[in-house]
Amino acid sequence: MLKPQRIPTLAPGRHPIARQSEFSSRYLWYALSLLFAANLFNYMDRMVISVVLPLIKADLDLSDTQLGVLTGIAFAVFYATFGIPIARWADRGTRRTIVSLAIAVWSAMTVLCGMAQNFVHMMLARFGVGIGEAGCVPPSHSMISDFFPTERRATALGIHTSGATLGIVGGLVLGGFIAETWGWRWAFFMLGAPGLLLAIVTQLTLREPTRGAYEEAAVDVPQPPLREVLRYFARRRSYVHLVIVFAMGSFAAFGIQMWLPSFYVRSFGMSTAEVGFYFGIAFGLGSAMGTLGGGYVADWMGKGDMRKPLLILGVGASAMTLPLSLGVLLSPWAALALSLNLVSSTIGGLANGPLFAAIQTVVDNRMRAIAVAILMFSSSMIGVGLGPLFAGMLSDMLAPRFGDDSLRYSLVILSMLGVYPIVHLWLAVRALPRDA
Repeated sequence: MLKPQRIPTLAPGRHPIARQSEFSSRYLWYALSLLFAANLFNYMDRMVISVVLPLIKADLDLSDTQLGVLTGIAFAVFYATFGIPIARWADRGTRRTIVSLAIAVWSAMTVLCGMAQNFVHMMLARFGVGIGEAGCVPPSHSMISDFFPTERRATALGIHTSGATLGIVGGLVLGGFIAETWGWRWAFFMLGAPGLLLAIVTQLTLREPTRGAYEEAAVDVPQPPLREVLRYFARRRSYVHLVIVFAMGSFAAFGIQMWLPSFYVRSFGMSTAEVGFYFGIAFGLGSAMGTLGGGYVADWMGKGDMRKPLLILGVGASAMTLPLSLGVLLSPWAALALSLNLVSSTIGGLANGPLFAAIQTVVDNRMRAIAVAILMFSSSMIGVGLGPLFAGMLSDMLAPRFGDDSLRYSLVILSMLGVYPIVHLWLAVRALPRDA
């Protein structure tokens, strides 16, 4: 049975809490910058498909349901399925190598998306993108938690997570411009290829930190069996509630996020380049500002009680985004919708840093990657996989009555489901002191 208590004495092979980092401050920020860049390319290559959906739909003659499969379940099934074994590897192997291989795989598969000639070709390439991207976040979070002490983790994880939101900006802005200028295939080519160079740089220059460097940890203890790990997680109620938060929150959030570019095209008559630029700034930049600010404020606010940042930045911010999201979808003008999008994205991003920091705090350091992988598995299967598909199917059902506005009302229905995760976020806050 796993013992979550601290080890009272240090036997051979164990080390005490590190008071000084094994790396210089300059190298720590370099390492964080590399992992930030990996997450940026991760989401840039993942999101470029969303801004070119109208062009793919016309070129390959696809339905909204088929587009929902490509943006959702075709990616999510493999992302989720490979995430857990890759995370198990990361909790005992060399995390740097895993991240480097992951970057190379998803970058190559993004390039192949641009070569697709039909629905099946595109679906197979999206399978590959999902497999590659499964190896990015869990080992990265595990490494960051060994690079930075507890009191700086929310800030570091917030910076890392902001790479995802800036990657969304890159995917939308650059993807929209390239697709409008040279065609949608070149958007995949030009955004996927640079990741291959990043994979080489990461493998050659990123150093592996000592596992559990800031906790009393048995660095040479064999990795516990998966069944034992799952029992350990099940006993931590805050972790269970956070898994539900990410799964159900992603169902609404990712379903809306992947379809919003098409919403702006259909409901407001914007071009692909216009959507890529204006929506990319409103959503991506807003999320980045919120994530960076939320991580810094969470570290400052949580010094006395780590529940405070989750309660204020998590529960409070999530509740505020619901009416803002409805305002975006029901707005009669594109400018108003984009303005509300910016505010909603900024407020919604405040919770990212404290949420990921809480997860890393309540689990054993030998299980950090698998903890994030299980989180991503539930989020991917329920949220990323089914959210866009649900929105696409609902849009096809509403199309005979509402025409181009069918997507608008499909996303309104989806946004109403965002109430449920807030309840579990509040329950996670209540259980946090006992688990931490």
